[in-house]
Amino acid sequence: MSIEIHGVSKQFGQFSALNNVSLSIPAGEFVALLGPSGSGKTTLLRMIAGLDTPNVGRLLVNGVDIQEQSVRERGVGFVFQHYALFRHMTVFENIAFGLRIKPKSVRLTDTAIHEKVMSLLGLVQLDWLADRFPSQLSGGQRQRIALARALAVEPKLLLLDEPFGALDSNIRKELRSWLRGLHDRLGITSVFVTHDVDEAMEMADRVVVMKDGRIEQDASPEIIYHQPANSFVYRFIGNVNLFHGRIDEQAQRFGQRPVGHSDAVRAYIRPSSMQLHLAVDNSSSGFFGATIKRLLNHGLNARVELISEWGEVFEVAVDPAKIDFSNLTPGRAVFVSVDQSKVYYEDFSI
Repeated sequence: MSIEIHGVSKQFGQFSALNNVSLSIPAGEFVALLGPSGSGKTTLLRMIAGLDTPNVGRLLVNGVDIQEQSVRERGVGFVFQHYALFRHMTVFENIAFGLRIKPKSVRLTDTAIHEKVMSLLGLVQLDWLADRFPSQLSGGQRQRIALARALAVEPKLLLLDEPFGALDSNIRKELRSWLRGLHDRLGITSVFVTHDVDEAMEMADRVVVMKDGRIEQDASPEIIYHQPANSFVYRFIGNVNLFHGRIDEQAQRFGQRPVGHSDAVRAYIRPSSMQLHLAVDNSSSGFFGATIKRLLNHGLNARVELISEWGEVFEVAVDPAKIDFSNLTPGRAVFVSVDQSKVYYEDFSI
């Protein structure tokens, strides 16, 4: 089922949760709504579900305006962060609940319900837990059961509100791959809310980055990362260094504060786009000096924290296989070069 959102706004008292948001989600796509707390992503998800209503704007599913439809009529499967399982019911009965409360005219027989629940338990690879209670399950198992319950009613849309937020990092990684694989098998249009950049970039077909109730960028994970629309997206998506400087005859001048704002810039550079040099030839150009402050780690993603010659703190990613850490002692003077194609500029006035 496709989703069309046109000019939606939502006010809670004096607070604007959504401001003229428009979004198109084709059928079968997996879309992540990504942003910090208060960006409006959960409010938008709740509107699609029918749990909130917009003050202005239209929501359509397959071209049909759904604003007058109830939550049940919309045919939405909703998975919450904290599972929302019934503690007094077994795993089987939790999944069967939505099937048992359907109107009698469309309700399945007990035999058909049993077959469907066991099929869903097989789909989430937990058929051996049918008789257990939620308190007897791990966090990852509970979240899979919550997903199976959402799928039991054969939803047109699958909405997930930070479903892995209460899980530890190892389980989160395992469930990311599992959920994406399940989506690909079922082909249900899915909207996934998260503030975790790695989750959004790894799982989604498209990432919608939100801030202050507005969409900052809507694109594929590759475009979001490599072609961020603005400095907010650039900073939110990955670790970056911020340098103050100015543009002088099309060349960047780090650390030279301008008198006015006409040529003032902020340069955002990823640690992986900078190179650390223990020494350079005196005739070389394109380097600036820095002093090592500390080593942040020694793993595969090792980083060195430095202080530039003009006093700004920044990080450089280093390859442990190509550099001798015994030479990277705090207080040592080094040199840094920048891959210019990775530099993002923004005027101070923005």
